[in-house]
Amino acid sequence: MPKTKFSSRIKIAFLNIMQAFGAAASHWATNAKLRVQEINLEARRHEILTESSMRAFELWQRREAAQRAFRYVYGAFRNR
Repeated sequence: MPKTKFSSRIKIAFLNIMQAFGAAASHWATNAKLRVQEINLEARRHEILTESSMRAFELWQRREAAQRAFRYVYGAFRNR
């Protein structure tokens, strides 16, 4: 086998290996990006659930306060 044919095969093999490494690195980067997005979505979901439960508690407390005030006013008028 001539030396030039051997060296061209080595170059082609090296380029194929580098192309495979590049494709693998791209795949890993895509997977990492998707994982970061998934983590961000989980964090946002947790924030939304926490905020909504706190908001529901605040509304419940306001409703209780409004009911107490209504009972006070209603009782004052009823006792006249």
